[in-house]
Amino acid sequence: MLDTLFTYGPLIGTAAMLLATIAVLVVGARHGSARSARTLLPAAYLALHAAIGGLLIAGRHFALPRGDVHMVAMVLDLVGIVLLLLTIVGMDQAARTVRRDLRRSDLEAAEYDRARRDYESLMRHRIANPLAIVDGGIRTLADHGDRIDAATRALLLADMVAALERLELVETMPSPRTPEERDLDGVARIRDLAVA
Repeated sequence: MLDTLFTYGPLIGTAAMLLATIAVLVVGARHGSARSARTLLPAAYLALHAAIGGLLIAGRHFALPRGDVHMVAMVLDLVGIVLLLLTIVGMDQAARTVRRDLRRSDLEAAEYDRARRDYESLMRHRIANPLAIVDGGIRTLADHGDRIDAATRALLLADMVAALERLELVETMPSPRTPEERDLDGVARIRDLAVA
C-alpha cells in the first residue's frame, strides 16, 4: 500500500497541481483578470509544484542522481515559497481594494439617498405650495363665497390663477434653487466623496 502511494503519489500530485493551475487560469479569464498578478502568481505557484512532481517522477523513471533531483526540487520549492508570499501580498492588496470600494459604494448609496430625499422635498415645495393656494382658494369660495365681497373674491381668484401659472412653469430639474430651497440639493455629489 505504501509502495503504491510512494510510486503514484507524485503522479497524482502533479496531475492535481496541473488541474488546479488550469482552473485558476480559467477562473481568472472568466473574471477578466487572466493577465493580472492575482491570477498569474497562484497559477505559477501551482504549476511550479506540478513541475516538482514531474521532476520527482522523471528522476525516478530515468534514474537521475537523487542528490541532483532533490537540489532542483529544493530550488523550485524556494521559488514556490516566494510566489506564495507574493500571492498572499496580492490577496491582501485585493482585499484592501474591495474594502475601499465597498466603503465608497456605501457613501455613494447614502449620497444618492440624500439627493433623492432632497429632490422629493424640492418637488413638494414647488408643486404642493401652489396647489395649497388653489385648494385653499376653492374651499374658501365654496364655503364662504356668498359672504365674500367682490374685491376680496377678485384678489383670491388672482392668487389662484398666479399659483396655477406657477404650476405650469414648475421646474422639475433640481437646480436652480430658490432662496427657500437653498438647503435642498437634489443632485448626488458622488465626485466629491473622498475615501481613504
